[in-house]
Amino acid sequence: MDPGKKAGEGMSKKSKAPPPKSAAGRTTGPSSGGTLAHLVPGARPAVGVRGGAKAAPPTGNPRALAAEGHRHLSKGDVRGAERRFREALSLDDRCAPALAGLGMVAGQAGHLEPAARLFLQAATVEPNQPDHGVNAGSALWRLGQRDTALGVFAETAKRAPRFGRARVAYGTALMEAGRFDDAEAEARAARALDRRDAAALSLLGRVLTRAGRPSEAIAPLEAVAARAKNDPGAANDLAMALSAAGRREEAIAVWQKATERAGTGPGAVELGVNLAGALLAEQRADAAETVLRDLLARVPDHIGARLTLGDALQRQGRFDAARAAFSAVLEREPGNVGALRGLAKSGTVAAGDPMLEALRTAAAEPDQPESARIEILFALGKGLDDAGADPAAVFGALAEANARQGAGRPDDIPARTALVDRSIDVFTPDLFESLAALGNPSERPVFIVGMPRSGTSLVEQMIASHPAAVGAGELGVMPNVERTLREGLGGGYPAGLANVPGPQLADGAARVLAELDAAAQRAGKPEALRVTDKLPDNAMRLGLIALLFPRARVIVCRRDPMDTGLSLFQQNFSDGIPYANGLETIGAAMVQHDRLMAHWRAVLPLWTLTVDYETLVTDLEGEGRRMIDFLGLPWDDAVLRFHETERAVYTASKWQVRQPVFTHSVGRWRRYAKQLEPLRAVLDENGLLDRGV
Repeated sequence: MDPGKKAGEGMSKKSKAPPPKSAAGRTTGPSSGGTLAHLVPGARPAVGVRGGAKAAPPTGNPRALAAEGHRHLSKGDVRGAERRFREALSLDDRCAPALAGLGMVAGQAGHLEPAARLFLQAATVEPNQPDHGVNAGSALWRLGQRDTALGVFAETAKRAPRFGRARVAYGTALMEAGRFDDAEAEARAARALDRRDAAALSLLGRVLTRAGRPSEAIAPLEAVAARAKNDPGAANDLAMALSAAGRREEAIAVWQKATERAGTGPGAVELGVNLAGALLAEQRADAAETVLRDLLARVPDHIGARLTLGDALQRQGRFDAARAAFSAVLEREPGNVGALRGLAKSGTVAAGDPMLEALRTAAAEPDQPESARIEILFALGKGLDDAGADPAAVFGALAEANARQGAGRPDDIPARTALVDRSIDVFTPDLFESLAALGNPSERPVFIVGMPRSGTSLVEQMIASHPAAVGAGELGVMPNVERTLREGLGGGYPAGLANVPGPQLADGAARVLAELDAAAQRAGKPEALRVTDKLPDNAMRLGLIALLFPRARVIVCRRDPMDTGLSLFQQNFSDGIPYANGLETIGAAMVQHDRLMAHWRAVLPLWTLTVDYETLVTDLEGEGRRMIDFLGLPWDDAVLRFHETERAVYTASKWQVRQPVFTHSVGRWRRYAKQLEPLRAVLDENGLLDRGV
């Protein structure tokens, strides 16, 4: 987004002329008439030779002519506007309103370099007119000259500290540059000038959201949305903050209402795509598909909607349809990163597949955004692995992807270690006994935990295939409950749990059960006896889970740590699992996980079952019967036909759980033994090589 404007707005101006349509084949060099006619499709020279006779020289007041030009521009008469601006400049080449007007003409035609020059000239002539600086900075920003633009915005705000739009423009640029503290200061300064300034409030909310403080962002964004009920940008900003704050259902409601209000107007498609993304995040792929199908019926060529549809189809296990959606995008944009990644994840890539070369080309593109390059490298690593390429080539792509993703981002091993230490100290048999009466007696919850990539998705898919069970996927409700308790407890977390009020635990349990109930409803099994939450990292929360649900069941998944480590290193977890970007940190996370699981085995007052991945895939029926018996359910052969179960899967295993079980995933690490040596060294040092973790 340009710092000097909100989505859908043009440059700062007195007029609101729409951008002229482009004309194929028109020159972009100076016209023979010496005017800016080359910037305006269909325009003729405003001053010069016409009809074989020289036009009469203009007369009058330059500023009056410039004002007339702005009136023409406000009515959409771009040629008439240019004519008046040029006439004014022929009388006074330092007429700032005319220079700025021609800058708008150039900017609307997409010619940003001359636009920037004209705005800067106007700012030189009228340094105390901040609109010129705001417009110059916006043009420079759109040209990619961000450092120069920041300097122009800063100087403009310094010269006009009481001009709110200059402060907002500078603050927006600072936000886009990642300087959130400085951006917040500018937003608050603009708001102090006018407490009801919607642009300042909006910027403040967006900055706080981007800075990881979405709960603080909600109030200012609610104020903006309440005053601009039909502004899609205001609704979108509020929904983004609500979603980031964990209030996803409220965010979805805001997006839905805004989408209905927008109808087919400006911003409607973008709102719909964001709504679909939020529904996917809430594991409602079918609802997301409905939204996207409606959008694509209106705008069949919208790339974002088509990509999101591919993702929704992929999560539902409809891989042929997903591949068709991604392929349709590639027909329009051959190097589209999202489509290439989606295709790579929608099946197995064969040796010689043209996709591999397409991924290599995209990865080598010098102007590729960093986030896109990371996605491409992970997809390339996956494709090369599928195709049986040389291990060094596979790990070359994966190592670069992980190094880029982890650059400047600290791993979370120290925090995890500290939490494990505190959990071992706090969660004791005495604590569980003293708080046992406060828990909810429901036996519906089943928590499937373990290291990520240890088989949790396969276990859940098998259980979800039983008629009396539902797989809810990786729910975010337990982290949210933990966060609420952390914020409300005195004495810190988890130490403060020793004095937790009963109503707080009851509220947390009710929130979890509501999520499980909703998942059962979505699955068409509202009376299901067991509903699973398979968030692997709930292994860190088993003590809290025991306090909330003393009659819950826990299935602990284990796998050969070398295979788990390889699989973790191959996956693009974005910001979800920071330790996965390094082999040594993966090993360190396993060490802490093993420490905590040993503690839980010793003190946890819950029904617990351990499932080893290697045993599961070699004795599917035996382990399946053991799991179903543990859940207190009668056996059903549908459990063995798990790959036929139609349910959406939202994890990295969405392809694998649709396939019959093969044992080729056991011992995969041996092919990459040389590359995995750093992981092996950590595991060996801690005695974890010879058993599942």
